[in-house]
Amino acid sequence: MRRINRKKKLRPNGYKPKYPGDLVQIDSTRYFLNGIKRYIIGAIDLKSRFGFCLTYSSFSSVSGRDFIERLIKLVLFL
Repeated sequence: MRRINRKKKLRPNGYKPKYPGDLVQIDSTRYFLNGIKRYIIGAIDLKSRFGFCLTYSSFSSVSGRDFIERLIKLVLFL
């Protein structure tokens, strides 16, 4: 049997953010509307519960970079 080496999590279990911007979750999803594929990238700040989403026609590093840059410009605590 092979042994699997797992990387240690960067944050400990039960970590609770103290200030807005301490912990932001980012995720994406794909959906189809009238045969057209779109991608939604969203972010939620776990302390303030602020949410932000954008829709893109392609899921690429350019889209990811654009999302992060817009999120940082919009949110004052990041």
